[in-house]
Amino acid sequence: MISVSLALILLGGMMRKGGLVAVVAILFAGQAMAYSFQTKGSLNVITANVAGLPEGLSSSHPSTNTAPLGKMLGAYDIVNVQEDFHYDSTLAANMNLSFRTAFSGDAGFGDGMNTFSRFLLADTQRVKWNKSSGLISNGSDQLTPKGLSYVRVAVQEGIYVDVYNLHADADTDAGSMAARADNLTQLAAYIKTNSAGNAVIVMGDTNARYTREGTVLTQQLLTNAGLTDAWIKLIRSGSIPAQGGAALMDTSAGLTSASNEVVDKIFYRSSRAIQLTASNYKLESKFVDASGNQLSDHYPLSLNISYALASDVKFSGTAGGSGGTGFNDMASVPENVAPKSVTLRGATRIDAVSLAYGNSVSTYHGGTGGTDSTLTLNSGEYLQSATLCTGVKTTLRIFYMRVTTNNGRNVSNGTATGTCQTMTAPSGWRIGGFFGRAGDGVDQVGVVFRPIE
Repeated sequence: MISVSLALILLGGMMRKGGLVAVVAILFAGQAMAYSFQTKGSLNVITANVAGLPEGLSSSHPSTNTAPLGKMLGAYDIVNVQEDFHYDSTLAANMNLSFRTAFSGDAGFGDGMNTFSRFLLADTQRVKWNKSSGLISNGSDQLTPKGLSYVRVAVQEGIYVDVYNLHADADTDAGSMAARADNLTQLAAYIKTNSAGNAVIVMGDTNARYTREGTVLTQQLLTNAGLTDAWIKLIRSGSIPAQGGAALMDTSAGLTSASNEVVDKIFYRSSRAIQLTASNYKLESKFVDASGNQLSDHYPLSLNISYALASDVKFSGTAGGSGGTGFNDMASVPENVAPKSVTLRGATRIDAVSLAYGNSVSTYHGGTGGTDSTLTLNSGEYLQSATLCTGVKTTLRIFYMRVTTNNGRNVSNGTATGTCQTMTAPSGWRIGGFFGRAGDGVDQVGVVFRPIE
């Protein structure tokens, strides 16, 4: 039997570029998963616009600065970069972190955003902004497909954090301001849909300031997406600057004074299951060359984030791929109710999975194909294990699923394959819900464990 953490260490070198689906399949093939459930720890995270346009076009000197910049960024646990274009291979080689998102292409073709991490990355998604402004002026944002990116970071066994990167529309003309407001609205809506019930970290270049776009930042990211701005929380004690005032950049205090508001920002959000606590907000003045010149045209922004898993929640690993939209039953199920029945809908594959709880609460994830197989629980009976088999239908999906109770009864649907795993609740625990990804079928499933009451 292999633990998730050991498997991740052994597979670290396989995750450099692409290959996420293949590794997930290998990780879980034929395994009955064991869980060590380390419940707390901390992360040092950083975001950096690396000014990676070709030398002469960049506002920095990336031909000489990218290598030392990469070495310094490699000291952090999770790194989000923007404008990672022409010198990506140099940046990655010097950063030497085990996991990264695949390079999306040079300027004009790629979005310039990448995430590097000490921890396994899965479910990578890149989304182009709906609006951009400026072709050969006003930031020239229409010359490359800027947008947002998403990865799920497996920090520890059963501890997952959704990490977002962004590079919003630049400049301050009316068209750019409108496009940027739409970018931030799009980001908030994406988080609300795809990360419901999940802990979230957002790091990137917003090109926005509260004194300029306070309404959209406050309404969309802080309110609609439920995020906390680390600068507002830690440096300003919760006070949001008034919109319409002068930019909060006191150069007499130094460019890296924490009191200055920069367009690079870090937001975070806890979940019902995972508590995130931020500390040590820094504009990193150490990112300079031997003469004291900046290695990029932005000073990187770093933060320490501690995490703690709730005592009454445990998460399994996942099986499946990165299609569909994320779901997490912890987002909608009350704390003190247990499943009363489980329904698996399918035929050749699993089309949907649903749970019915007490208090008229139910969940449904997936499409409408196939037929239903339902198991209704008896008094004192609870869901104990789930067996999942994966296969490829355009993308990696769940082809077969069987859920078994403590009394040995089960319900199943779909078609078994040779790549299967069983997730069994630890002693004293039961299956309380599912998380994963689904669309017109079920793409990915993990198990939420809750204590037996």
